[in-house]
Amino acid sequence: MKADNDLYRQMRTLSAEHLWTIEVPKFNQASATDRPRLAGLIRAVGVVFASSGTASQKVAVKAWMKSLLQDPSEKVRRYAMAAIPKLGGDVEAEKEILSILKTSSVDREKRKAGAALEKIAGQETLQTLAQSQTPLPFSEQKIRANVAR
Repeated sequence: MKADNDLYRQMRTLSAEHLWTIEVPKFNQASATDRPRLAGLIRAVGVVFASSGTASQKVAVKAWMKSLLQDPSEKVRRYAMAAIPKLGGDVEAEKEILSILKTSSVDREKRKAGAALEKIAGQETLQTLAQSQTPLPFSEQKIRANVAR
């Protein structure tokens, strides 16, 4: 955890351009065992691009974040789920996160999915909520308020 925070603090000081052109390609080329160790980069990219970067870069970053939802590492998926709301969710991201919520067997990942959905939820999440027979890890009130906005 400390290593993740240290990496995040270090990466957060870098420019959006440097993160996107240097650090993200390094992450993408890292082995499956190294990627979880570099997860702090995902958090930093979400924070930096939420407040800077060009419109086309933000679109590319959002697509990259959504692709990370398919990563074999639960930690990488969790960090991506936490970063997506900072960039603004969309229906595609919402569906991907709902899929993780339904298929994951890891409670921590389900909680992170619920937290992300509370911030980006739309009609898909409301439908899932209405059809669910079991309690879901998010607040129905927050989901309804988000959809009403």
